[in-house]
Amino acid sequence: MRSKSIFYGVLLLIVSLFMYSFLSSGITLFYSIFISIGGGGLWFILTGLFENRKNYNENLYLTITVVIIFIVLILIYNQTSTFSYADKIFSYIIGVMFILTTILRFCSFNKWMKSQESVHSYDKILELNSKDTVVLDNKGARLVEIGQYKEAIKFDKRIEIDSKDAAAWHNKGIVLEKLRKHQEALDLYDRAVY
Repeated sequence: MRSKSIFYGVLLLIVSLFMYSFLSSGITLFYSIFISIGGGGLWFILTGLFENRKNYNENLYLTITVVIIFIVLILIYNQTSTFSYADKIFSYIIGVMFILTTILRFCSFNKWMKSQESVHSYDKILELNSKDTVVLDNKGARLVEIGQYKEAIKFDKRIEIDSKDAAAWHNKGIVLEKLRKHQEALDLYDRAVY
């Protein structure tokens, strides 16, 4: 999701504009899909802009997300007055699907941003004391928890501080296992035991 969000948002807006061309040909069902895809595009652009910020404001992000949802729903609802009964049902289903997917994306992004904030908090503490082994362990564990294995594997400062610490070797083995480097992980597990 991270750096590609703005790209996906622009791509969705382009797709929605392409679908808009079908509206001029009289296919009214495309209107709800056009609005939903356009709203999704705006939401992805919003997400990309928030990803690039250092400070994450959850309330602002939630407010803008809710505004996008309401705008999409109002546009769909206002247009459906000219639709047949089946087209209205289809439009309402598209609207509900848009709400549900946007809520799921919001929750996922919110969780990811909070994870990033915790990693940045560890970085701030390490600026004060770069040899704090507890903070180093916690940062490494957090990176593994949020799936940033390549970043966690670069995090060898804990081993540099105490190369005889079995837990540090074991933790690095876990990261290598997540990266599917099983033989290297086994070697580190052996080193942790002996």
